[in-house]
Amino acid sequence: MKQTALLTLWVLIIGCVACSPVYEPQFQNPNGIDNTTTTTQTPKPVAQFTFNTTPPLKVILKNASTSATRYEWNFGDGTTSSEENPTHKYAKKGVYKVKLRATGKSGSDTYETNVTVENPTRIYFKGVTYEKLSVQNEYIKFKLIDDDIFTTTWCHSTYTLLSSANLPYPFILNEPILMDGLYEDDYYIINVYYSTSKSGDGTKLAGFRFDTSKLYDGYPETLSWKENNGNKISCHFTYK
Repeated sequence: MKQTALLTLWVLIIGCVACSPVYEPQFQNPNGIDNTTTTTQTPKPVAQFTFNTTPPLKVILKNASTSATRYEWNFGDGTTSSEENPTHKYAKKGVYKVKLRATGKSGSDTYETNVTVENPTRIYFKGVTYEKLSVQNEYIKFKLIDDDIFTTTWCHSTYTLLSSANLPYPFILNEPILMDGLYEDDYYIINVYYSTSKSGDGTKLAGFRFDTSKLYDGYPETLSWKENNGNKISCHFTYK
């Protein structure tokens, strides 16, 4: 009888142990850091730009795009650029549709607007650059002459000592000369003179004649000439 009671008690103990729930340890993050990996999506590019026009026939573009790393410009005249902030000069006045395509990791976006460029109303003569002349260690000066029946000296420089060590030598006027009253078929002459001293008329070294139609054709900022003897000179202009 005693053995039967002990056996029954043993069975009950084993059964209770078998029925007991198993508790797994719960580990706490002491630093409160969530190690869950999250993915941040790169914003889609937004194309945008502003611009300013400036004579002659130039547009200065300022890129205002976001989330982009590559840029494709179309200036509306058949030319393109991949610069971030380009400056473009048109061949003639007009209204041009300028388009910017901005590309980034999440795609591309396009922005376009019309840009109007006008012809400048005033032309200024700034000066000359002696790029190559067949004299050394001589005094040099230039004159800008209006080549008509009433030949007029528009402006002239003072003598400056020229040597082979300082070529090309830019002689830029402190105050550019307004070339008012111009016609598209006016002619001007740049004469260069040299002398052994700073006084006197000197000896004519080179002469360059240009038609003002070259100025009205695209409004160049520099016109250059070169004679057979190697003399070279450039005239500089600015516009408003």
